[in-house]
This record gives sequence, structure tokens and C-alpha cells, in this order.
Amino acid sequence: MPQAKPHGFPNESSPTSWTNWIRHGFGVWALVDKMSGVLLGQCGLNHLPPGDEIEVLYLLERACWGQGLATEAAAAALRCGFDELSLERIVGITLAGNAASQRVLEKVGLRYEKDARFFDCDCRYYACDRPKRTASPDPAQALRRPGSETFPSLER
Repeated sequence: MPQAKPHGFPNESSPTSWTNWIRHGFGVWALVDKMSGVLLGQCGLNHLPPGDEIEVLYLLERACWGQGLATEAAAAALRCGFDELSLERIVGITLAGNAASQRVLEKVGLRYEKDARFFDCDCRYYACDRPKRTASPDPAQALRRPGSETFPSLER
């Protein structure tokens, strides 16, 4: 898979990525086309050095750009991080000039926090805290007409 980031960024298929699976129970997934079995890219969660932050990451083959796949994959990674792993915060880091990747992060709920240097590159830093859960409303309530105790008729 060709590099979509500058020299100096870590390689997600490196031993560090495998260490994430062993130590933390998460890491990078392969994105594979269901019909053809072709590798489209990778996405997942990464323990960001040197601290304790968890990063959502994605990398797609250029032919797959602009199809919503990065957004779909990043959203799945966030759901896993928050719902399955009970993470409190997930960050996203893009190159300063990568507007498309910044839009992906914004679409999945991360918000810009600061410009920063990572791996000797000018980057934009985004983050999202674990969503607050509220009591789920009775699904039947959504079907009731305001001011009525009856359900709307589906007959014509």
C-alpha cells in the first residue's frame, strides 16, 4: 500500500501496531471489499506515543477516496472505542493541509482543538469525548401523536 503520509510517520503495520492488540486489545483493521476480497485500506485505533491518548486512524488506496469509506470506517472505530472498549476520549491527527481527512474527522464527531507537531510534521489535532448516555425513551412514544394517547393509523 503506498504511503499517504510523509516520511517519519509510523507505519500502522509495524510491530508497534501489533503491540497495541496485545497490550490494549485494539489496533488496526484491514478494510476489505466484501465482494472482491480486495484490500482497500486500513483503519482502527492506535495508542499514540508518548502519552496515553488513543487515536482513530484510517488510510485508503487513492482509488477509494471520496466514496465515504474513510468516514464509515472511522465511525465504526469510534463506536468500538466508546461502546466496546469504554474509552473516555479519542483523538484524530491529520496533516495541516489534508482538508479531506479533517472533514472525515469532523463528520464522525471530532472537533478541532489545536495545531501541533507530530512526527516532525505540521498537523491539526482533533478530539472527541465519550458521548454522554441518557435514558432511552420508550420507542413507542416516537409513534404517538402529540396530545394523543393513540398511535397514528397506517391505513389509507
